[in-house]
Amino acid sequence: MFDLISHLTEKGIQHTVSDNGHITVGSWPGYLDLRGTPITALPDNLSVGGDLDLSGTGITTLPDGLTVGGWLDLRDTPITVLPDNLSVGGWIYLRGKGYYSQEYVSTLLSRIAELEASEIKLIEERDHAEDALSDMFEAATGERPAWSNWFGFRDAVDVVANRHDESNYPEIPEGCVVVPLVPTTEMIAAAMDSIDVTFDDDDYIFVHHDNIYAAMLAAAPKLDGCK
Repeated sequence: MFDLISHLTEKGIQHTVSDNGHITVGSWPGYLDLRGTPITALPDNLSVGGDLDLSGTGITTLPDGLTVGGWLDLRDTPITVLPDNLSVGGWIYLRGKGYYSQEYVSTLLSRIAELEASEIKLIEERDHAEDALSDMFEAATGERPAWSNWFGFRDAVDVVANRHDESNYPEIPEGCVVVPLVPTTEMIAAAMDSIDVTFDDDDYIFVHHDNIYAAMLAAAPKLDGCK
């Protein structure tokens, strides 16, 4: 006769036995594999935390009070009737047909509802982000974005960012240029080379500052984005 406790001990399967003899095997996702064993019966009130595989065994009836946390595989067994107080957390496989427990079905339906609600919320958030980005794009370019497979959110953000960078440079009035606050070495050297001093009949010295200034401007570094 098949001794379940001896089998559990021999296979090193975690289990406990209560004072009244009830056996509890592991916890989810534990797995009790009894395929191909000579087992013909299981003790009443057996509790398996994970899956229970009885396929290919000679067991004819399930015990009273059997609780299985995962799925229950009864393929190729003589079992045709399930006890009323059977509790299975996953699916039941019986003679080539899969049956799902009501608890498992309820869990799946609840999860599907959660996913659908989450998807709706995600779509709403995406639409809100699209509207906000469209408004930003229009403010920067003067036109609404034409969303497509070739022009997405990232492309729109890049366009807006480039326009923002360009707008950071102030408008420079006609006839003006941007130069460093402190003259560079090249500007000073250009000024020294361009000094044009003339003398009048009374030996007065005339320094042509306009020539010096023009030479310094010519030697000033050209800044990207500045006119």
